[in-house]
Amino acid sequence: MIKSLGNSVYQLTYNVPEMKAVPPVNGFLILADMPILIDGGTSDDRTFQALKDDLTTLKLKPSDIGQVLLTHNHADHIGMPSRLASENKKLKVFVHEEEWVQVTASDRERERLRDVLCEIIVSWGVDPEIVAMMREKIIQALRFGGGIGRDQILPYPKKDLLKVGGLDFQAIHCPGHTEGLVCLWWPAAQSLFSNDHVLETISPNPTLYLNGRNGKICGLGDYLNSLSNVEKLPAKLVMPGHGAPFTNLTGSIEKIRTNAKDRQKAILQNLTATDGEPLSIIELTQKIWGEMDPLHIFLGAREVHGFLEMLEEDGLVKYETVGHTKKYSRLKKAENLDIQFEQFQS
Repeated sequence: MIKSLGNSVYQLTYNVPEMKAVPPVNGFLILADMPILIDGGTSDDRTFQALKDDLTTLKLKPSDIGQVLLTHNHADHIGMPSRLASENKKLKVFVHEEEWVQVTASDRERERLRDVLCEIIVSWGVDPEIVAMMREKIIQALRFGGGIGRDQILPYPKKDLLKVGGLDFQAIHCPGHTEGLVCLWWPAAQSLFSNDHVLETISPNPTLYLNGRNGKICGLGDYLNSLSNVEKLPAKLVMPGHGAPFTNLTGSIEKIRTNAKDRQKAILQNLTATDGEPLSIIELTQKIWGEMDPLHIFLGAREVHGFLEMLEEDGLVKYETVGHTKKYSRLKKAENLDIQFEQFQS
């Protein structure tokens, strides 16, 4: 579905058939000196045909797209850029350098990343035999999100403005949802392409750093910190990766911080209620959310993992390894549940 947003910007919204739990994803087409595509959906035939149909309404075809700006490596965002790049070998795709490993990974590299992910899931308290049965699905998911040739990738400028199609953008690195996620600020239009970094009604889920980042496995701490990277932008319009464009950037960020504070308090409360008996990440996840399907258990556990890393760093929790599983307990220092998030505010 195509929708005009003004300023020669069109929102392209497509379903994500391979991932039913993911809401429709937005790409954005800007008709500048050359057509510029930001993200754009998955790579399946149905979505590609929908893109071609939408371009036809503008008297364009896929080969007319002159530049692709990729915000992060998740399959619902990278799929269409990957397909366009495979069909047009001259097409260049801007990608943050911390995303290159995922974007260009060989099958051997994906298998190594899969093995690291399996070890993390086992440490949460999932039966190793169950994780072993997940291995093929995990590698399929990792394959689904890449495929852009190394010679077609360009790095975003670290300090200077990105000049493309006669327009100037600022590529703002906001790690956490993925290692190299980039929000694109368009100063002339006072518009922010926020992809999955800031959504109006959803708190984005943090990634697991399969190669590690600054001593962390989960990106939650980075995510909460990098909200301040875009918070003070004078954005009149925010164009997210999911959902309708919105105007209240600071209000959406405040909601995310409030949700994070509530979640951290819930984790400490559940650790307190055990009278000192340590809990695994999966046990904590189930206590907070109750029964869920496997995908949402995975997403919840990923978030709990991130909060526990933060609480451990602050000296509020500790863990012991029992077999393959990390078991967490609360330290006496964590008596005050009114957790402050000043470190995540500018």
